[in-house]
Amino acid sequence: MCPKGKHGTATLSVQAEQALKKAEGGKEMEYMNRWQKIGFKKGLIKGQRGALKELLQDRFGELPAWALEKVESATVSVLDVWCIAILHKNTLEEVLSS
Repeated sequence: MCPKGKHGTATLSVQAEQALKKAEGGKEMEYMNRWQKIGFKKGLIKGQRGALKELLQDRFGELPAWALEKVESATVSVLDVWCIAILHKNTLEEVLSS
């Protein structure tokens, strides 16, 4: 699991784990088989990537191909860092180099 955000709120990956546990009724794998769990996590990551791209486009305008590629290949922990960095950095380059 990833650490909490700067202001003590759970990061998106922590929230995903919490949502997964809630969907499973608090019991590991009882309500979801292994493949459903993998699909659930992939869906949450896809949503996180989509939300980050929208935020980046809103703040910095049309995203160049290199930025889109970087977001699509980023790990969950890196996406978490960028979701916070967008609030504090001044350029797209600064956010995606965090």
